[in-house]
Amino acid sequence: MSNLSKHKKLAKAFTAVTSVATVLSLSGVAYLAPVAALAVAPADYGLKEGDVVSAAGSDDPDVYIVNEMGYKRLFLNPAIFNFYGHLGGFAAVKNVSPATRDAFGTSGLFRNCETNDEKVYGVETTGEDTGVLHWVNTTGSQAVADDANFFKKVFCINSNEFGWYSKGSDYTSVNNVPSYVRTPGATPAPVVGAVSASVASGNPAATTVTTNAQGVEMLRVRLSGTGTVNELSLKRLGAGAVGDIANVYIYDGATRLTSGKSLSSTDGTVTFANLSIAVSGTKDLSVVVELAGTAGNVNYFSLTSMKLASGTVSGLPVNGNNLTISGAASGRLDVTKIGSIANPNVGSKGAQLSEFKLTSVTEGASVKRLTLLQGGTVKPSDITNTKIKTGTKEWSGSVTSTGYLVFDMGAGFLIPKGEEAVFKVYGDLAGKKDEDVNLYFENVSDILAIGDQYGFGVATPSGTTNQGINVLDGASEAHDVTLQGGVLTIAFNGPSASNIGTNTSDTVLMRYSMTAATNIEVRKTKLVLCADDNGSGVFDNADTGEVQADWDDLTDIRITDEDTNATIVGPKDGTSFDDVDNVDDACGGTADGTQENFTDVYELAAGKTYNFKVTGDVNTANGGFLDGGDAIKVALADWTSTDGTATSPTTPDVTVMKYAGTNTAVADADIVPQTDISGPVLTIQASSLTVGLSTAVTNQNLVRGEQGKTAAGLTFQAGSASDLKVTDIVLSGYVSDAGTTFTLGATGTFNVANLVSAVSIYEVESGSVLSSAAASNQLS
Repeated sequence: MSNLSKHKKLAKAFTAVTSVATVLSLSGVAYLAPVAALAVAPADYGLKEGDVVSAAGSDDPDVYIVNEMGYKRLFLNPAIFNFYGHLGGFAAVKNVSPATRDAFGTSGLFRNCETNDEKVYGVETTGEDTGVLHWVNTTGSQAVADDANFFKKVFCINSNEFGWYSKGSDYTSVNNVPSYVRTPGATPAPVVGAVSASVASGNPAATTVTTNAQGVEMLRVRLSGTGTVNELSLKRLGAGAVGDIANVYIYDGATRLTSGKSLSSTDGTVTFANLSIAVSGTKDLSVVVELAGTAGNVNYFSLTSMKLASGTVSGLPVNGNNLTISGAASGRLDVTKIGSIANPNVGSKGAQLSEFKLTSVTEGASVKRLTLLQGGTVKPSDITNTKIKTGTKEWSGSVTSTGYLVFDMGAGFLIPKGEEAVFKVYGDLAGKKDEDVNLYFENVSDILAIGDQYGFGVATPSGTTNQGINVLDGASEAHDVTLQGGVLTIAFNGPSASNIGTNTSDTVLMRYSMTAATNIEVRKTKLVLCADDNGSGVFDNADTGEVQADWDDLTDIRITDEDTNATIVGPKDGTSFDDVDNVDDACGGTADGTQENFTDVYELAAGKTYNFKVTGDVNTANGGFLDGGDAIKVALADWTSTDGTATSPTTPDVTVMKYAGTNTAVADADIVPQTDISGPVLTIQASSLTVGLSTAVTNQNLVRGEQGKTAAGLTFQAGSASDLKVTDIVLSGYVSDAGTTFTLGATGTFNVANLVSAVSIYEVESGSVLSSAAASNQLS
């Protein structure tokens, strides 16, 4: 757990709580959710967060600690309690009644806050005083869906307790976490749910569809109440046939919850079991089908049965509307694997993961939803910040705990009839060396594209090949990218080449990540500065001409951990970079840069990806020779001995980089890549502002007394060098008594001040008024 409003790590209580909002990071996905009102509060029982309590003399004399969210955790073993000496020992335990103890729900969810580990673990009791921790390997959004109170239940523990437990296999769902009891085999009273079913407001109306339509929603059900739905049963009804329905799916919005199932040939029913769908309030589910219909047949679906993990169900059956099958057939959308994708390094940001082409046949198609299955070995939690792009269009995606990349494309992307579009999938990668990403479409319903002729999902070929098309519905047909890396893997993560201003602060010169397979201590870091006078495209030697003095204009150079915002290296000004780099490849060509060997020490923990950025301030008025049109870049110098420069840090050398807690240097072979990592070329440009007239405002006739009329439209556009802030706008009023010749302020009997009583400036995009009272008014 991490918290935007900061955890209260109380020295006395050592619990983690939140007061407004909490961020859950279980599988590399940050999820922000409001915290609901407390069921109980410690103050209701004369307690406060961090109090240690026990109902001594009862049938359960165990010791617990409470948090302000209304939950308690059990100290499973006296040794664990002794890990927290600041609690005052057993003498400080408050004796409470069994009713007070039981008012606080018991949680078995932990996070090691001493190391700020974001992983949340569930405990499994294996004996009266023993237990095993299991990582709850699921996404934040799914955790909330499974348990609306999940955020309230996570307790901080220290490294001593974390190390005390043995570790078991991952839990892939919050629902896998057993009820937290001290004695194995004890069965706590089940949480009794109550869920009612009804037709959702967005339920599809009766309609006529094509014979082969895909992704057709036939019923939308609203579930209301509290409980966990484990099973749903549906029945096809109407004057149609079982064969009209090729496959049935359950969806939650754009996310497919089930694999496709066919209807029973005897009674037209289908049952989905082992669902674990959490309901807390309301949740809408959709019944989606693929058709293989006969013209004239009519079908509809009924939700006939629903089973909860515990509790009662009401409101059944729930029926959808009639779906009549026409004699027309939808068009086809072909899917083809294309391109060649490089294998990314562990820790890469925005790495390309897949590339495929969609071609519309027979009718144009608007792509609405794409769902790709990760069939490789990289865990779903290690794939984050997913995006899919075609041309200039881009959509963000989500990754489910079961390994599906879901892209909801909203209004859709139209591929006209007979044309094609290339889609590329990107994401940030954690994981380990030699793990792979293998994305493909598991079902034809995983591509929803609405035809522009009939208005229904077009058909997608299935099978190894169909009509000569590689349909990308199997692991062997898709791109397979393998993570590269060593004991230490370094990945360049941008930004792209761009223009920067002549006076900027904290300009990002480079981003990169470092991922270590074991604990490593970095003791030296070398940065190289490169300058291209006049932006000729060729960098200049650092010891010649103006370049030698350029770096007066670049100050406050530092390396920052982007996840913690802590400075780990520096800062130093460019004037400190006084070592000539004798290695030509840092700046490119035969140019030598100027370097600085930073001796700041920082550690890389095993299995964690650190995201770093190099920043600096640019001010061409500092007395150096950087001017508009010049270009600069920074390079992160090679840590391996292939650098070969006497003045450069090289490995293997324990004064440069070593395995933490040892005197063993990190070997060259353990570092990937074994080369300099160069930042983008940044071209210095003076800031600029272009002002123009908006074509949206034209000549108009007004009636005396009208108010709120738009008199002029202005467009403001900042140049690519930097953002600008407009602080003053001066408007001048002109008047004419004949409609041809305009005069500033007044002419004859006409005066602007008499014609215009008030002037306001507002922003069109937001509609907000920027100013309604001029600082000075000289209209008269």
